[in-house]
Amino acid sequence: PVPVSPDVWSTYQEPVTEWMRAAKVFTNAAERVSRYAAALYAKEPWPVEQLTEVNRSLWLLNSLSTEETYAYGFGPFTLKREAVSTSLLSAMAEMFFLDIMDKRRVLRCGTCQRFMISNDLHARSGCIRCRNTARTRRC
Repeated sequence: PVPVSPDVWSTYQEPVTEWMRAAKVFTNAAERVSRYAAALYAKEPWPVEQLTEVNRSLWLLNSLSTEETYAYGFGPFTLKREAVSTSLLSAMAEMFFLDIMDKRRVLRCGTCQRFMISNDLHARSGCIRCRNTARTRRC
């Protein structure tokens, strides 16, 4: 369903307060796994004492993504397959894993604190305004 449409709420039926709590946990897990993946791809050392938290975060995201599945139905001429999910967060977990496998990472902009997806392992700012602000502050 289209985000923020009535179909979203009738399909997922997750109470907003519960979803917000779970979204915060998801966000923290995604950031932690993303930082680890970036270090791994860049062949940078990772503190051994932080691996337990990375593994917990990975387990959480894996648990969410297991709710992703396929639904089959007939189209005009043939059987078709569509990805379906019982949870909005499980769909987000699946998209997160696809991004990580493509060596993109989730990070929080160092200036405005908004989330962004980046292919650059060393990115710090997400939008042009924030990059320019950061560059001006360094000069």
